[in-house]
Amino acid sequence: MSPSKNNHAMDWFVLNFVPCPNCKLRLEAKPVEGKWKNVFCTGCDFACRFITVHQDPNVSKFNILPQDLKKLLTEKTLLPPLIIDYKWSDGEINWEKVFFFPFISSKFLEEQQQHPVSLLPDKETSIFYHIEDLPNMTLYEQPSEEDMAEIVSKWNRVSTSHIQRKFRIGYSRSARIKDIAMTLRRQRGVVDLEEFDDSDDSEDDDE
Repeated sequence: MSPSKNNHAMDWFVLNFVPCPNCKLRLEAKPVEGKWKNVFCTGCDFACRFITVHQDPNVSKFNILPQDLKKLLTEKTLLPPLIIDYKWSDGEINWEKVFFFPFISSKFLEEQQQHPVSLLPDKETSIFYHIEDLPNMTLYEQPSEEDMAEIVSKWNRVSTSHIQRKFRIGYSRSARIKDIAMTLRRQRGVVDLEEFDDSDDSEDDDE
């Protein structure tokens, strides 16, 4: 399996901020052509596949050769862990999120990959999709809550649900970011952000 766009050497840089999910020690890149595992822990037996995708995780797709998919289904193989480093921009914010998928089961492959949504131009590669349905955890993300609060602090009006939609995060986290933004404005001697009811949240409040 490979990302829709090729990896670059600098894409390994994020490993400086992503510890081993098992023992929290440093991960080291050791890519070998044709081998699934390309990242190994320096302190335990953990190893995984690491890939970088320069797309929003909500629209990204992965490639798996039909013969590989058939082999996986026939052998009911449990694939090794997978770490995906997503990098994308929405025009205003540069995002990066690193997700850890402990395993990719044959059941998932059988249920989700039998009817690929399309083929790549070479007509040889199926689309590997619905990976977001697998159990996963976030290992790293940017911008941080403080960075998002800095952006919100420059708005004129705000609501928690608008922050939630803008950054695609949970409601409680959005409320925390709003509080941080309010504190930043007070520290600068700037009037508090005008809060408005969520039912009126259709207005463009970040102008």
